[in-house]
Amino acid sequence: FVFVLCTMRSDGEPVERLTERKALSESLRALKAQPALRWILVAGMLVGFVLPYNLGWAVYTRERFGVWSVSWVWAFLLLAVMAGGYLSRNRSVAKSRLPHAICLSLCCMGIGLAMTGSTPSPIFFLIGAGLHEVTSGIYGVVSELFVQERIGSSYRATFGSLNSFFSKLGYALVLGAATLLFGSSSNPAHIQAVWMVMGALLAASAFVLWLFRPRLFP
Repeated sequence: FVFVLCTMRSDGEPVERLTERKALSESLRALKAQPALRWILVAGMLVGFVLPYNLGWAVYTRERFGVWSVSWVWAFLLLAVMAGGYLSRNRSVAKSRLPHAICLSLCCMGIGLAMTGSTPSPIFFLIGAGLHEVTSGIYGVVSELFVQERIGSSYRATFGSLNSFFSKLGYALVLGAATLLFGSSSNPAHIQAVWMVMGALLAASAFVLWLFRPRLFP
């Protein structure tokens, strides 16, 4: 708190300040007026398919490769997602191509997730997890850029909260369905089976999302 109080400046603050109620109203109006924003909300909800992976990778690596593997696998995953964000920030993507980048990154996330569950081989696990995390980092950047191009600065933070709310609804639905269908076993083979199903569903959903992508900007 003291650090932020002493160092945070007003750079980047919106010129026009709105009340929270007004900002929410503007966010909902933009959501109603722009199909592209409703499309990206659905994309954010689809990311929920990776939740069984996020919650299960530490248990899986501990059971499959030993307790000490959790540390270096965590470092590997963190570096991979950072690499994805760095690569996407240093590549210019045309505004009209952002929907393609979003769908492609979601599809690759699903393929990587399915690959981690396809075999007990540590090599395939690292390749699949690496692909998943790199494209996850890319998705985070391109999806954020997609939203920022369509939202006014005065209600940008509020719309971000609204976007996060819908995404978390998708997370809850996916996690609830996965728990009902597959249970909650810590057996590595069981975890792999869940990952394969979730990865395949994410890749397939990304293809359907691409079919309904926004055709024009904005």
